[in-house]
Amino acid sequence: MQNKANYTQISQHVGVYHNGMNMVVVSKNGRALAVHCPLYTMLDSGVKPDIVVCLNYRSSINGGVTRLPGGHTVVMAPASFKDYFTFPHHYFLDRKNILHNYSQHPDYDMPAKPVRADIWLNNGDCVDFEGIRLSFMEVKGDTVGELACLIHDDIDVGVCCDLICGDGQVPFLYQMSGGSKGWPLDYHSFLRAKDGWADTLGRLTGCAALVPSRGGVISDPAAAAAKARERLERLYNNYASVSAIHFYFGDILPKETKLFTAELGRFPDNITRHATTVIIRSANKRGFIIDCGQIRGMNETAKMIEDGLITGIDGCFITHYHDDHADFLTEFSQKYNCPVWACESVAMAIRRPEAYNLPCGCETFTDVQIWPDGERREWEGYTLRAFEFPGQSLHHDALLFDDGGTRVLFGGDSFSPTGFDDYCPPNRNFVTGGRGFFKCLDLVEKYRPDWIANQHQSQPFHFTGEQLRTLRDTLARRAEILAGISPWASADHALDPYWVRLYPYVSGGKAGAAHKLALQATGHTARRSEITVKIEISAGTVKQDAFTVTLPPYTDGYNTSPGRPDPSVEFEVELPGHADTGVVFAAAHVWMDGEYLGEMSRAAIKLI
Repeated sequence: MQNKANYTQISQHVGVYHNGMNMVVVSKNGRALAVHCPLYTMLDSGVKPDIVVCLNYRSSINGGVTRLPGGHTVVMAPASFKDYFTFPHHYFLDRKNILHNYSQHPDYDMPAKPVRADIWLNNGDCVDFEGIRLSFMEVKGDTVGELACLIHDDIDVGVCCDLICGDGQVPFLYQMSGGSKGWPLDYHSFLRAKDGWADTLGRLTGCAALVPSRGGVISDPAAAAAKARERLERLYNNYASVSAIHFYFGDILPKETKLFTAELGRFPDNITRHATTVIIRSANKRGFIIDCGQIRGMNETAKMIEDGLITGIDGCFITHYHDDHADFLTEFSQKYNCPVWACESVAMAIRRPEAYNLPCGCETFTDVQIWPDGERREWEGYTLRAFEFPGQSLHHDALLFDDGGTRVLFGGDSFSPTGFDDYCPPNRNFVTGGRGFFKCLDLVEKYRPDWIANQHQSQPFHFTGEQLRTLRDTLARRAEILAGISPWASADHALDPYWVRLYPYVSGGKAGAAHKLALQATGHTARRSEITVKIEISAGTVKQDAFTVTLPPYTDGYNTSPGRPDPSVEFEVELPGHADTGVVFAAAHVWMDGEYLGEMSRAAIKLI
């Protein structure tokens, strides 16, 4: 697993060790200062730095600080991240970061152990190292609160994290949320950090060389930044042209970007909507529920029974795992004693939401039954057909209702009259391999519903054939734009934070006992590929800590898919008898095609 890192000299005293990830080293008078400290880059370099400078909290970039060699190494880190270095376990113990999480900053890329920093850095600070000045500035666009560094040697060398790489590419587009006033939440703000990001790049383009956390040294920062800005602006305009944000939040997106608004209609008389709950009534006054995530839906269902509009509930179908659609399932199930159904991708996220580091997770509900993808059922003279429907979220389905005269597709939150609901990439919106919204469009075009219903909207809507073609063409162009922005083998690697993941994300394990985890990975390319994985654990031991995983082409994103399942490799951890923080962290370091990608995923085991 460990290899010798390559080395490139940049200036008189500055060089970079690189094996996929980068560690910048300033050497003078027999001493060394490192900026960035990826674990296996540090180990492969053989360098024992006297000082390590971290520019953000991310363990993927700074994980080596937990494994510094013997002797005292001075650690410098941004003051804005003091709690994340000092008490990283607090993030994983805070329930709001596991369920009901609508924030994307910070995220779970925390140090595996508490790190004692000696010097806390702020915007505008300068540090002298053996007569060489390092100046620090706050930057925007990737990780809120992070810094960049200018090393003033015989030339100015800039060091940033994942703002840019290569020839004007951006590695982690899913981190570019927030950044603009007037936006509701991080959750709704894909690419809204782009303006601050562009300003940041402008302040770094005067460097003679720019070293990001991964990829090669950028020898012409101004040219690379110009390409990146142009590509990102094209992507943003494409995204905005068919975004649900136009429908939900009015003028937040530029009006001129909107391509169309679909025809609005009204629900048939036998369908009633309250909050995110839809109630279908039969001629015999029986009820069928779609989604149960808000108290208003519960109350209105009870009122309809009290008023004699329906005599009881025969079943409930859940379109996706988000809390506003599934939080009241336990109360609902107990009150009405009826079955709850969902397709496989949704059921798994409802049964064990803490096992998946996904946005807006609901309260746990284990008694959900699988409605197989595509299966047709009859209820009270109506036809109901369920589908896997990976639109707003990968873990999403839809229900097609047909009363013999009108067909309504209950698509959860996936579409709106202005297009796609894909403003939160951690929901996992794929754009390659015919997956994601391409699959949703396939189903809409195949079954041609009269109306599509979004649970948040009071009126259903209808896409014309031309509008469906516009959606498909826009999505295809987006995939092409993304291919130019992503430095990875697939555009989806830049959009999907969980293509490599440890399962379960958060779990409880008995101190001193064996505990099982699994490494799961999504194939995002047209060809079969391999990744090599090394598991690191903060306490205890791993029985099989290194292995290779073969990724089939374009898998579905979860390992229990009946179609193209993700590979899953189980391994066993021997937990310690105790841990100072009460939490044991596992981390997955990943190599692809011989390149070290860094620490790509982590999991927390709470000792019980």
